[in-house]
Amino acid sequence: MSLWWVHNYQKFSTFVRLNLGDGVVLYSGNNPMNNSGGGIAGIDVDLSAYKKIEDPLIRNKKLKEDAIEFILHNPLKTIKLSFEKFLRFWRIWPYAPEYQQFHIKIISLLSYGAMLMLGFFYFYRISSSELRLISPLIFSIIYLTAIHMLTIGSIRYRYPIEPFLIIFASRWMSKYFI
Repeated sequence: MSLWWVHNYQKFSTFVRLNLGDGVVLYSGNNPMNNSGGGIAGIDVDLSAYKKIEDPLIRNKKLKEDAIEFILHNPLKTIKLSFEKFLRFWRIWPYAPEYQQFHIKIISLLSYGAMLMLGFFYFYRISSSELRLISPLIFSIIYLTAIHMLTIGSIRYRYPIEPFLIIFASRWMSKYFI
């Protein structure tokens, strides 16, 4: 990470651990416009007022402050949005209107839907010793889900989890069909 930190220090004249995207993502998922849990510009979020802030560090800080203020002043809407974000994160087919055709839903249901169902079967029949072995993976899945319940929900953020879901589904199939 040291090279990235040097790059950020040269660019921003201060230490930036990763990048300045956390403010945009947090605000996109937690603002008065957002009703779907997504981060679609013009529908779920309007960042035009923040584009006037020229300093990226100040803009990022303001976005985070406004998102946290929204969360604290709108706890019921935040809970509702968290539920919506959870559903968007674990959807079987994409949320966008261009992916709502019947054939896309069927393909998604037969591929990801089947994998998810077999993964659930695996967890239903898992032994306690095997559960201990994979607990770091389970924690990672829960952690990533929680992060996206706080920020924005989309199936594209689920991609790091999917190889493990395939492994869980394959493990269940190998136990009972091979």
